[in-house]
Amino acid sequence: MVSEGNELGDLEELQSFMEALSEKLEKTPYDYSTYTRWIELLRPVGDIGSLRVARESMLSNIAAPIELWTQWIEEEKAQPDALCSPESLAIIRDLYERATTEYMSVSIWQQYIEFAKNLESSDNAAATRSAAIEAFGSENYIFSILQDAVEAISHHFSEGQIMWIEYKEYIEQMLLETSDNDQRESLLELLKSVYLQRLGQPHAQLESTFSMYSGFVTKFINQDYEQQMVEANKIVSGTRKACSKREDYEAELVKSENSWNTFRLYIDRLAKDKVTETKEINTLYERCLAIHCYSPEIWDEYLSFVVQPSAADDISAQNADVAGLLHVIASRAVRNCPWSGKIWAQLSYATFMQQGYEAANAVYEQAMNTHAVDYSMAEYAQLAIARVNIARLAFQRSEIEIEPEANGDAEVSPIMELQQLSQICRTCLSTAYTMPMETADPHLALERCCTTVVARIAKDTPCAREMWTSICKSRKICAEAWVLSAEFEREYGSMENARNVYRHAAQRKLDNPDRIFDAWIVFENSFGDILTLRAAERFINAQRYLQWRRLEKESNANFASTSAHQEAMPSFTASDPTIAVATSTEENNGPDSIAPRQAKRKRSDASVIGEAVKFDSETESDKAIFVSGLPLTFKKEDIDAFFGNIKSTKGIELLTNKQGEFRGQAKVTLASGEGMIAALDKNGQKAQGSFISVHVFKQCSKDTTAQSRSSITSQKRKAAKEAVVRVTGFSPETGNKQIEAVAKESGGTVVRVRRNQQGDVAFVTMKSLSDAQGAASALNGYTVQGATLEAIIEAVESSDKHEAYRKALDVHDGQRNDSTKIDSGIIGLVPRKASSSRHPTKRMTIAKNARPAASEPNNQAAHSSSADSMSARTNADFRNLFIGQEGNDKQ
Repeated sequence: MVSEGNELGDLEELQSFMEALSEKLEKTPYDYSTYTRWIELLRPVGDIGSLRVARESMLSNIAAPIELWTQWIEEEKAQPDALCSPESLAIIRDLYERATTEYMSVSIWQQYIEFAKNLESSDNAAATRSAAIEAFGSENYIFSILQDAVEAISHHFSEGQIMWIEYKEYIEQMLLETSDNDQRESLLELLKSVYLQRLGQPHAQLESTFSMYSGFVTKFINQDYEQQMVEANKIVSGTRKACSKREDYEAELVKSENSWNTFRLYIDRLAKDKVTETKEINTLYERCLAIHCYSPEIWDEYLSFVVQPSAADDISAQNADVAGLLHVIASRAVRNCPWSGKIWAQLSYATFMQQGYEAANAVYEQAMNTHAVDYSMAEYAQLAIARVNIARLAFQRSEIEIEPEANGDAEVSPIMELQQLSQICRTCLSTAYTMPMETADPHLALERCCTTVVARIAKDTPCAREMWTSICKSRKICAEAWVLSAEFEREYGSMENARNVYRHAAQRKLDNPDRIFDAWIVFENSFGDILTLRAAERFINAQRYLQWRRLEKESNANFASTSAHQEAMPSFTASDPTIAVATSTEENNGPDSIAPRQAKRKRSDASVIGEAVKFDSETESDKAIFVSGLPLTFKKEDIDAFFGNIKSTKGIELLTNKQGEFRGQAKVTLASGEGMIAALDKNGQKAQGSFISVHVFKQCSKDTTAQSRSSITSQKRKAAKEAVVRVTGFSPETGNKQIEAVAKESGGTVVRVRRNQQGDVAFVTMKSLSDAQGAASALNGYTVQGATLEAIIEAVESSDKHEAYRKALDVHDGQRNDSTKIDSGIIGLVPRKASSSRHPTKRMTIAKNARPAASEPNNQAAHSSSADSMSARTNADFRNLFIGQEGNDKQ
């Protein structure tokens, strides 16, 4: 009763499992546990047909271990008619051959040979032998199996001898049993060649083999013993040297516990030896993969080694064999590493070589349908590149093969149409950009491949240009994308188009702006003239200055809570007349002008550190320096190494943005003035191509202007309040005018529409809060170009900016004749003139950001701190407005 209950429970579990199996395999087709559970539930039922389906489904997607192959073979052997039916024997034969192809395993070969020998000694030997001959297709099937085993295993240095002895003993047995003299002579020659071939192969049991050969000669060819042994000794002398080297290599493998690096060193050493057979290196790869089967790197190197052309003159003569072996290895690699786009690409190439375009395209469809590589844009890119290359080769092959017939009337449809080639490129790119952008390929290999094929092969330059435009919008901050887009315009468009791309990219907030700047200068040096070169230099210098202002804004925002310390302004401040206008004379913007600015900055830092050291001796407080321009890959230990591992460093704080990502800035706390001086000497040096800026945080001076600045900040103005609506969720193609039109539908007054540097957030400024509420209701949920907008009211700000600007200028005029006050002035003004804008100089505005009055108005230090913080906010807000106006100019 218990067993019946267990059986009923197993059947119910199997039924429920089978109901959910289809959905589970569709979502996770590479889940090993699902297949093994499926097989475990079917085994008690005893339905061999269902078990075959389950196992074949598993092997079509993932690799099965040797144990599962052995289990399947044993269950097939246990079938009632397994040894008498040719069909059943053929199934067992195929399973053994597939298992020996999947793994280089001596045990599997031994089981296969033992099974074949048992067929000769079964109870019904005649019927079994007849069925075996029909199944194997040969009367001498045992000899054929032994030959295949030796071919596969003999190059294994330590274990190859096992199969060779089986093979040798079987031939000796045939030699002793035969009575035909002709057959005896042929078997004798075969056995001798088997011995000599083995003596020429490096293996661990060489001396034993040589001893066996001596016995063979004594027994069968004793009359020529000395001559036979002299010939054999010549072969063995060279093999001994090779074995001595390999024994050292094998010892290194054992010592490293069969690590991949040791296998690679072993392979490299053998590859340099011209005497080494290719099969011996293949055997080493197979031995390594038996241990490290889940390493795509090893599979990729193995496939690359197999596809290497040999020294043969006729390379095409061996293409069929190479393609067959390549396809087998690539299929195994995909089942072991289905997450690797590179391995899928290798399988696509091998399939194309052997079976053609349609079969290769089916490989791509299989990878996409099973969601193998859609988790990573970089992995998918490798598969997509293979698809584009195969489509291009098919198209070019069609052009060559499709020629008019002799009568000139017949027409043959091409394998690949020109429009189909362009469509494949566009589809691959659009599919890639549906995947997570953080997994994108930094080298843009897929983008370059697709656009080049479309422009060069398909001759569709406008389509390729649209693709680059979409790529740059999607990549947003990727400087490399903009450089490649400019290079495309240089090659397929015009020099002016390339120059426009550089100019537009230089104004964006990119991950590596120096890459754009350097590429633009190289472009002008190669293809421009003196005027365009100087114009580019002026424009780049202006953008570098704007970067300094942005860094100032970010640093002040980060240290708002510690307003007693304020970053020293860089040497090229707004009040510096040498660069007050970024587009002034060429001399002020050339490379020679950088050194004086750096010298000025260092002199300013020296004076500041002198005061700081004096202050330290009195108060014994720590020193802090602000470091900016650091590469985004830097960590604390990299910063410490950049400063020469200063022992007086007390702490390093990496500064992050709102998303918690490192933004290339750090605060370094030092314990002594000497350490600070050593750190400031690093100002202006380069690290990974980026200029590093080092400045001092100092105690703010107590001057009378601080009180006046604090009083300006604390004044209460009664003015109308503007409200800002934050809009997200739109596509990169959506313009500001489209968003403005939707906001106007609410009936309110739109003051301006601007975007952030990345272009993924729009800020709609409305005249009043009620207008903003109506605009937010109209925008939220509105669909533009297939994208649904999300809108919220973000902030309410003062609209009385003209009065704030006038009063700020009054304060600035009052300080104009006092150099000390200018150095610590509350405001830096930037001329509103952008060289990329079509409009002349515009009126500048300064954002008002009112702050509450200090709690202790009689404390001058408190007023000074409050005033300096107000100055930082005013400069930062002005930079924000500058970007907003620039964005409006481009609309």
